[in-house]
Amino acid sequence: MPQNKLSSSIDTIIEERGKKLRVVGQQIDKVNQISGAIEELKNALNELEKHPQLTEEIKSNLQEFKITSTSWNGEIVSALARLNKARNRCDRQAITIGCGGEARVGKSTLLQTIGNLPEEAVPTGDGLPVTAVRSRLQNHHELRAIITLRDKKTFLEEVIEPYRGELDIPVIQSFEDFKNIDCNKIPATDDNNRLLDRFKGIHNSLFSYEQYLTGETKIMEDLTQLRPWVSYPQEQINSTSCSRLYLAVKSINIQCPFLVDVNKLILVDLPGLGEVNVEVDQHHIEGLKNEVDLVLMLLAPNEESAFWNQPRERAYKLISKATEGLSDRGDFLAFVINRKPNRSEKPYDLLIQEINNKFNKKNSLNSKYKVIDCNAKDPESVRNDLLLPILEHLIDRLPRMDQEIINWGLNEWKSIVQKINIDISELQTTLRKFPVKATLQGNNFAFEKAKNLRRQLASELRRKVLKELEEELKKEEQEKSIIDNNLIEEINKKHQEIQKWADQNGLGQGKKRWYKTAGERFYLDQNVNSFATDEINRSRTFMTNTYTQLDVYFDTKMQELFTKITRVISDCTGDLIKDVTQGREALEKFLQLLGERGIGDPFPSLREATEYLLKCGTENAVFQSHLLPRLTEETQKLVPETFNFEQISYQNDQAPELVLNTISARIIQTSYAVQKRLKQNPFISGIRYSAAVKFEDSLLRDEDADIQFFNFASSYTNEIWSEEFQTIERNNHLVKKAEQAINNLKQLINNSL
Repeated sequence: MPQNKLSSSIDTIIEERGKKLRVVGQQIDKVNQISGAIEELKNALNELEKHPQLTEEIKSNLQEFKITSTSWNGEIVSALARLNKARNRCDRQAITIGCGGEARVGKSTLLQTIGNLPEEAVPTGDGLPVTAVRSRLQNHHELRAIITLRDKKTFLEEVIEPYRGELDIPVIQSFEDFKNIDCNKIPATDDNNRLLDRFKGIHNSLFSYEQYLTGETKIMEDLTQLRPWVSYPQEQINSTSCSRLYLAVKSINIQCPFLVDVNKLILVDLPGLGEVNVEVDQHHIEGLKNEVDLVLMLLAPNEESAFWNQPRERAYKLISKATEGLSDRGDFLAFVINRKPNRSEKPYDLLIQEINNKFNKKNSLNSKYKVIDCNAKDPESVRNDLLLPILEHLIDRLPRMDQEIINWGLNEWKSIVQKINIDISELQTTLRKFPVKATLQGNNFAFEKAKNLRRQLASELRRKVLKELEEELKKEEQEKSIIDNNLIEEINKKHQEIQKWADQNGLGQGKKRWYKTAGERFYLDQNVNSFATDEINRSRTFMTNTYTQLDVYFDTKMQELFTKITRVISDCTGDLIKDVTQGREALEKFLQLLGERGIGDPFPSLREATEYLLKCGTENAVFQSHLLPRLTEETQKLVPETFNFEQISYQNDQAPELVLNTISARIIQTSYAVQKRLKQNPFISGIRYSAAVKFEDSLLRDEDADIQFFNFASSYTNEIWSEEFQTIERNNHLVKKAEQAINNLKQLINNSL
């Protein structure tokens, strides 16, 4: 594959990951919301156990549910871990390849070759391990190292704490505690000698790195100075003169041009497994899961054996733990045989043969691993035999791997949801067994109170709201004209505003300026029609916008209606909306209350009527549905085609004045027609009356109004009849709160699939 195509293919993969990242992130947010809803349900059930009429059967069922739901926590944590792995994967802005394996097999040599780096940047060596810090190499046109330093807190957490646990050292609460440790008092055993020696070396060399524990970032352009920051010391391990700068380093990002110049490519140096630090295996696993897209496991025959041995098996198993969710481990792991020059070919061939026999022929998972044979010191071999095949492999397999990891998390979540839904259904069956009717001692009494409240509301609405609206509407119908003097005055003001704009102000620009602009345009266009058409259209827009401002008045009238209706509701329903300002705010609160109790949509008629009432008062609602059609009908007569400018020559010195006078006259004439129609066709009173009647109908005439209103009143007995139903409502509320928590949880679960 050509190099430029490699870059574009990688860009496409990163772009697709960005799209998937949004989806996975949304799913994680949904799962976290569900975790919160589960806690709310558990709290509601704890309160429900205080219900005075809790039977032994119900109590037993609730206890069983609580035990069952406890297992959800661990399962949700597991699903979130998978989804977070998918999120971390999709959040990578580059393809990342890890170079791992035993120590001293050529990992550092390989990285030197790929980045054309000096020995000091990625040190190599024979005998003891050399690499102490996990370095990241990024393909970049510049050559430099970005060193992120630990601070004292992260040093204690990341470096010292693992040793403290293994060596049974008392808790180290501060950096001063660490400095004051007497290492000679730490008991040595046959099992901890090696770790204790390392700990002593860290403590003895404190002088060399303490000053760098700042949490800062250093940029180093001379990579020949990098070795002490990334490698183990070559001096005696416990020497007090031994410098260990690497202990201050949290991470190193080396920017350098790669052998293959492709965008968005990173290589990660994975130090020898089992040879760096205590608990390093788990650290490696987490790094592999969350940081790399593929691992190159470097191998080379050593003096002891050319075959697959225990350290290699251990490294393989460690890497394999990071392949959870992938159907083919060979997508994630490739073996790289570092064939060193001037060595016998036979050990290398035997090692390759054994790997093929072990993994590519008899593997029970039918995985096919790439076995790459190259010389880590030879740039041409590394480029052609390793980098290009691996990049082509990733371009081919990464989209599938990404989707498999996402599906891995989503499928586990779906499985958990199925279990939760079954458990919730059983819980709902239990809640239905509550003797609610027995709790409502005097159930008929409660029904009668709700029935009387409904009648009272209907009566008060008619007396204090509908009667006045009916009289206003009837009078307007008789007179065939608006009787609201304030509205008439508002309409007149709008007409006068348009008249002044058109006549006195030269279409809002001043006559002199308009004449000047018109004359210039006439000369430029060689006619008067083009400019006149623009001005006619602008005038129509101004007229429409001016009359639209009447909606401010209409909104005021609707607010008056809202205030009257909510005052009636407040007077009849005790504390239900008592503390809310009368008008729209109180009506919105009433609508909110209609949706807060019960399961599903328990009061559809009341809800629809309240929503309709609020909709009538929405900004521009009156204008759009009632005023605009009438205004449009009149302004349609004000179109350029109805003007006759053909007889006016653009060369006539009087042309600007003639055109302006013609347009102004027609605008004023049209505005007058609009003004007249608005006065002669009452509509605001009709809108107000219709909205109020619909609201009243939902209380009196809807098919199941009795039941709906009873259920609504029963849901808020404590607010409506605080003294009479306080005890009853408190007990019922325990059940209803649990029902509401279930309903909320089910809704969130359904939205998460």
